[in-house]
Amino acid sequence: MRPADQWKDYELLDATAGNRLERWGSVVLPRPDPQEVWNLPRASDQ
Repeated sequence: MRPADQWKDYELLDATAGNRLERWGSVVLPRPDPQEVWNLPRASDQ
């Protein structure tokens, strides 16, 4: 896997329960990711 340290417009907002919430510039993208193994409450659930 290559690091994404040169991406200036990317931000990982949340990663839990098999899902990722990412921001690419002004676009927010929720997507499944089976590698995410954390089962924490989402920021909006706290």
